[in-house]
Amino acid sequence: MNQKSKILTAVLLAILVAVAIASAYRAVNVSKTSAFRMVAILPLTGNLAVIGTPKREAMELALEHAKKANPSLKLEIEYQDSQASVSNAVSVLNQVLATNAPNLLFIDMTTIVDASIPIINSKKILSFAGSAQAGITKRSDHLYRIFPGGDQEVQVILDHLKNRKPKGVFVLHANELYGRSIKDAILAKKGDLAILGFEEFGVIDKDFRVQLAKARASGADVVAIFGYGNEYSTLLRQAQELGIGPNRIVANIGAVNIGVTQLPAESTEGMVFAAPAFALRSGTPSAQKEQQFLETAYKEKYGKAPDFRVAFIYDTITLLAREMQQAKDENALRAALARISDYHGTSGTISIDSNRDARTEVVLGHYKSGKPIARSE
Repeated sequence: MNQKSKILTAVLLAILVAVAIASAYRAVNVSKTSAFRMVAILPLTGNLAVIGTPKREAMELALEHAKKANPSLKLEIEYQDSQASVSNAVSVLNQVLATNAPNLLFIDMTTIVDASIPIINSKKILSFAGSAQAGITKRSDHLYRIFPGGDQEVQVILDHLKNRKPKGVFVLHANELYGRSIKDAILAKKGDLAILGFEEFGVIDKDFRVQLAKARASGADVVAIFGYGNEYSTLLRQAQELGIGPNRIVANIGAVNIGVTQLPAESTEGMVFAAPAFALRSGTPSAQKEQQFLETAYKEKYGKAPDFRVAFIYDTITLLAREMQQAKDENALRAALARISDYHGTSGTISIDSNRDARTEVVLGHYKSGKPIARSE
């Protein structure tokens, strides 16, 4: 080998060594400063923006607080509008994954979560569900939920009904995945309870008299309602018109929707419901300090009081940020999330079970003089 060849070889070797060192440094540097980017797909326009907008606000506030507590936190959230449409949401999700894929997702609304699960499984993206559908996290090893599942609501209500011992129960439920998962959960857990029938209703319906008439004709002395709450003010008024008073109604967490809590006392008096503990402590001296902190901070920033949905979203981002401080990579983050136990958040106490689903504080309540209060049995 002549002198010129030796020099060229030495130069090439030096370049290769430099590239290898630089690559190694970059790998170490990325490992130490792992950045996470979440895409949150929420209904931000249209009729259901009243649900999506407070959730975005909860995320913004939680991220602001997390970065104030830990300035080195590398978490960013990008917000996308589903317009409450499955096709729009799936289109947005596919576009996001094709251009600048995130390593975290938050998908809101049961039907949209359902349609997104095959994509989540295909891409193996760590995701969070904004859905109350019973058992939804069992459908994906990559899906977590920090929100009360329908199975928790059903258990609280069935326990109440078994103590109450009605002659018969007629169930009205939403005509989509959440409502149908509730029906399945009731049938699986009802025991000797006499269920006289089921009827579905649309979540944007304005007339529930056909379903209510069937409930009345069944002879049931209790009517159980499982929907989203936005429809309850009309449903309760029409039930009274047909002679079904609120004291004969039991309901899910939709009963503490703001539209229900603002109804005249005679429209809700005696109605029993299952609800997150947050909803029954809100604005009271008995509220935990974490809840009081959120209520104060949220009202200062957005000029309104937070509901229980805000609390669970706030806790989702806060827990995620907390676990990121110690997790060296995504696998470690998943494992840390799965180990969450007895976390005292703004929504109450949270634990994650073996299906990556939250066990939250869902309690029994009833309306008295127009106010939702806790009920002990």
